[in-house]
Amino acid sequence: AADVVTRALVGLGAQAVPALLPRMQSRSSVIRRIVVNVLACAPESDPRVRGALLSALEDRDAEVRAAAAKAIGHVKDTSAVALLAKALSDPVWFVRLQAARALGTLAHQRAVRPLVAALTDESWQVRAAAANGLDPIATVWLAPAWAEGPGTYTAVGDVNPDPAMFA
Repeated sequence: AADVVTRALVGLGAQAVPALLPRMQSRSSVIRRIVVNVLACAPESDPRVRGALLSALEDRDAEVRAAAAKAIGHVKDTSAVALLAKALSDPVWFVRLQAARALGTLAHQRAVRPLVAALTDESWQVRAAAANGLDPIATVWLAPAWAEGPGTYTAVGDVNPDPAMFA
């Protein structure tokens, strides 16, 4: 039933946003999760949507937090890298999983350190998502350096990435 409601609300588009935002305060975690899933499909330019998704990363319900992490990856909000990195420390494995996936989707250089740290997570699913998440980052940030031609770098240690990547 929740999927049917979510699809119907997504169909309303941006006009649903003002009616949905107050529902983020609902006592029902199911309603809050539906709202997060719908907001993931809302226009990315709406700052209210961004704020609601960022707040949902700290929801008391793990399923809402996981949905928020997934939604942030979907809308590609690179300003949320620090909050997603914090979510990698969540006590619930599937929240950490969605945070790792979102960080990989964002492919932002500031996601490198948290994803590398997540390679030692107790959950194999989180470790796998962290490893997979590092691949697009390497493609985006290191491939241009490698494209300079053969012999430019003899080893990975010869690549001089932006120091902020590891900050």
